[in-house]
Amino acid sequence: MDDRKEIKYKLCIGCVFCVMLVLLYQQFRVVHIYFDDYAYYSLPYARSFNGTKNYTILQLLEFMKAHYMECNGRLLYFFVWLLLFWLGGLPLVQLSAAVIMVSVLWVLWKAASLKMEGYQKILAAISVCTLYWLLDIVFLRQGIYWFAAFFLYVMPVGALVLAALLYFEFWGGERNTAGNKMTILLLIFAAGWSQEQQAAVTTVFAFLLMLHAIWVKKEKCCAAILYVIPAILALLIVIMSPGIQARLESADDGIGLIENIGTNARQVVYLLGTASSWRINIFIFLSIMLISICDLKYTKSRACKGFDAIQIVMNGCLIYGYALKQTAVEIFIATGDQTKVIIIGTIIVLSIMIQVIRFEIRENNAVMLLVFLSAMASVAVLFFVPQRPNRLLIFFTLSMVAVYVQAICSLIDPLEKKTVDRSVAGSIVAVMIVIGLKNGTTIYRGYAENYEVLKDNDQTIERIVRSSCADEREIEIRLKKTLNPMYCCVAPDDENYSEILQVFMNDYYGLPKDTKYVYVD
Repeated sequence: MDDRKEIKYKLCIGCVFCVMLVLLYQQFRVVHIYFDDYAYYSLPYARSFNGTKNYTILQLLEFMKAHYMECNGRLLYFFVWLLLFWLGGLPLVQLSAAVIMVSVLWVLWKAASLKMEGYQKILAAISVCTLYWLLDIVFLRQGIYWFAAFFLYVMPVGALVLAALLYFEFWGGERNTAGNKMTILLLIFAAGWSQEQQAAVTTVFAFLLMLHAIWVKKEKCCAAILYVIPAILALLIVIMSPGIQARLESADDGIGLIENIGTNARQVVYLLGTASSWRINIFIFLSIMLISICDLKYTKSRACKGFDAIQIVMNGCLIYGYALKQTAVEIFIATGDQTKVIIIGTIIVLSIMIQVIRFEIRENNAVMLLVFLSAMASVAVLFFVPQRPNRLLIFFTLSMVAVYVQAICSLIDPLEKKTVDRSVAGSIVAVMIVIGLKNGTTIYRGYAENYEVLKDNDQTIERIVRSSCADEREIEIRLKKTLNPMYCCVAPDDENYSEILQVFMNDYYGLPKDTKYVYVD
């Protein structure tokens, strides 16, 4: 490619991600403190630790020790998060979240666009950023726009994908040095030392790297096994925490493993298929349709052509169901015959797996194949966990965003400037932009309105704290209710959590334990 064109393409891609950074900062700037953020920002989350909002580094380290012993082993990203809060308060946390999120989107774009050229890469950058704004509020509010979850679930995704990129970039040649390999091992360790699901997924990822190193790179087993060691170490740190062990013992319901998996299967299908992720599901099904259409062009096997044709029809029906019969689909998943729901869900998931694996092999994109297999492992983990909040789908959803970007760009022939396929791909992205703008704007407005209320409440409490002596502070403080609870995680005025939030907030603001908060419209 001409050097001038290459520079022009890089500038365009850089502009796309710079604009995305500005937009993300505007969004994260209106994300406030929710639920147990209060307990973490003042360090009393570990029950034996007497915290303070104005903690020191030494106190933070002591809290990490208490947290490991009493709560869980999720220390690395909590430490990063609380260190940022110590350095610059909520504004620095908000800015850092925007930078981290755009970095994760960048590595996903990088992985998806490895085999692309020119215009394809620009379209891929626009697509990956646009798809972010298509994420549903139910998915965002308890996963990405809640800092306690964001640092724990989003940051490790970036570390894992970056490890895959570097592994294949450093494969062979002069760059395959001990220093570069150490970087990959550190990224694997960082990806694993997050939360239990991610630790398990990182271990699967590391085993896949080891197998690739042995069978493809022809490395010796003693060298290849190095990829697994940091993942297992991180996994052990997380799951062997005394706090986690105590939780597991208290959560033991006496039901056998097989019975649990059977019971959990329907809940996993419900989590993957319900309306909370319907918009992304439509684009996942559309990506499988596009992949199947492309496969029809290249495959010569009649069996494969027949399978691709079935996939086109099946995913077309699924798109119709989600777009026009959304409520009926959700009711069927929630109340339909359990066996039928599980069988249909299994067929759909296996079909997606087969098509994506075939596609990545044809595209010769080993990075995305590795990321996708790891993402499917994150879904498999859901069969074994006691609770399944939407945030457990963050890795899977973001990886499918990258797959969808590949599917769109696979329509384009990089050697042809004016083709029908290029127009189709551009039209799909244009529709995505329109929908993304509407969805993103609605979510931003909801958070911005609630942020002003929460900010006023914070200033009210701080004013009372400053103006009162320790023994003269008001026992009851009147505050405003949030305007729309949908556009925040668990707000302070949530009646379901009022008692625990009262404890967290009194610790955060340094108020007497009997201080109560009354919320008015």
